[in-house]
Amino acid sequence: MGLLSKLNIFSRAGLGAAVSADDLQGMIDNHEDITIVDVRNTSRFGCEHIAGAVNIPLKLIRKYDEVLIGVLDNGNRLVVCCENGDDCRAARDILLARGAADVVCLKGGMKEWARAGRMLISD
Repeated sequence: MGLLSKLNIFSRAGLGAAVSADDLQGMIDNHEDITIVDVRNTSRFGCEHIAGAVNIPLKLIRKYDEVLIGVLDNGNRLVVCCENGDDCRAARDILLARGAADVVCLKGGMKEWARAGRMLISD
């Protein structure tokens, strides 16, 4: 893939595109078409996560990225979250590079979500 193609991919969702905890809560409250993808490991996800989130650890996204696009890219905006915001950028970049149309990160990850007093559930 050439440099111009890569730049076009990143411009679709905006380089560095992210949403705040308040923005995400608003999307949830407004029943927007989103899929929350939590890229933390399964044990952390099981301890606490956002209601309705799906858990696909980053290592699986790296390994099965093309397969996952077919599953995840259903027209919904993908909101990727991790512990503190670092891993979500890597996952977002992989998903965009493989053709996902609309991927953003949760700013500050689950730490910011909890700090903002947002609801968490556990398995």
